[in-house]
Amino acid sequence: MKKTSKNDFRHSRRKLRPEDFAVGPKEEPPPSDLIDKDTWTGITSLPDDVSLRTSDHYGSLLKNYWDLWDEWICMSGALQKAAKNQTSPIDHAALNAIDELQGSIYNALVGFYRLAFSSLRNVLEHMTIGLNLTLAGDQKTFSAWLRGDCELRFRWAADNAPQNPPISKLEHYLMNCLGDNLFRQKTQNLSGGFARRLFSELSDFTHGGPASTNVALWQGSNGPIFVPQAFEKWAGTFAKTYALGVLEAKLAQLTVTTLAFGSKLSIRDLFEQAVKMVPTGEDGVTIFKEVLNLKSLW
Repeated sequence: MKKTSKNDFRHSRRKLRPEDFAVGPKEEPPPSDLIDKDTWTGITSLPDDVSLRTSDHYGSLLKNYWDLWDEWICMSGALQKAAKNQTSPIDHAALNAIDELQGSIYNALVGFYRLAFSSLRNVLEHMTIGLNLTLAGDQKTFSAWLRGDCELRFRWAADNAPQNPPISKLEHYLMNCLGDNLFRQKTQNLSGGFARRLFSELSDFTHGGPASTNVALWQGSNGPIFVPQAFEKWAGTFAKTYALGVLEAKLAQLTVTTLAFGSKLSIRDLFEQAVKMVPTGEDGVTIFKEVLNLKSLW
């Protein structure tokens, strides 16, 4: 192994001080069980290698996605404000998605691609559940879900979401224009709406389908290792999942137009930025562009 140049800002690690945290102890105790060097190196050497190689070649993309993550926080704040600072299902889902999106970016950076995809599945599932619960006004089911007394899944939410007027109206419009929409049922001849197709794709990574295991993504190697094709596939999927999540947030809270915490973007701007990052020809692009032009929605 070789060390990076000392002129490279990635050369050294830094540890935050206690005062850097909003919530935490005022004083940090000294190490009580320090890890040995060999174990530390064994755990970190490969992810460190991948992070350097990834950021050597995808720095601009990583910056753009990190900016999107930051703006998602602003969107979450806007959803909370729209709910008059009460916890609403879509606000709860968007808040949980903050960590999932952050984890997805980090795992893609260090080469744990399957985990990066799996985090996106969580985002899509929770945002779709939050969308349906918010539009249905089903506070009882939402409270039971929060307590862990009932189990809600993507399929349940996708089946029920089109029964709500804002979704039904959009679904009919998209079907008439494109012959495709978000949540239509899967049949023997049709693969289902775009949201269902995307969730199915992401589920392959969560369940470790033959083409979606770590070994498959690392092209037969043990890892993590840097695989540009796997990173780029994740990047396109991240953009699609993010854009769909913003759309679901908007559909759940139609009154939200601007973002919170001083963001200069509108929610339409945020959606448009994510759509622009979806590679040309990817599944969902046509739907996203049609929705982007819907002045009545934005």
